[in-house]
Amino acid sequence: MPFGNETRDIHKEKEIEKQNRGGGRGKAQNAYTVYEQNFGIIKPIVRESFLAWCHDLGDELVIEGIQLAVQKGGRTYSYLEAILKEWVQAGVTTLEQVTNYEKQKKRSQSTRFFVKNKSKNRAMLDEIRREMQS
Repeated sequence: MPFGNETRDIHKEKEIEKQNRGGGRGKAQNAYTVYEQNFGIIKPIVRESFLAWCHDLGDELVIEGIQLAVQKGGRTYSYLEAILKEWVQAGVTTLEQVTNYEKQKKRSQSTRFFVKNKSKNRAMLDEIRREMQS
């Protein structure tokens, strides 16, 4: 059964590849895989930086960053890195903190949006009233 042997060889190669990437039984492989599934093959020049983020923040946060980047339509390493840098500056270190931080950020953005629109709407309404009175 040559097909069976070929399949086993492919699995062996993938296992060796995992170990070479430092993933083996750790979490780095998971973040690496999630990155490649969403952004494509990681470029060698970016790989070292990406692995440093995984080491510094942990794979869970990096994976969360990848998911957030994809949700927002950003599919580049620089977009992911901007998210991770923002979290570091905000002192975010756990998934729970990420969730709270992003919720708070969303609330403050929506509040600013409504306030800005109310101001514009009032100004427009005032202008319409003046025009109607003229």
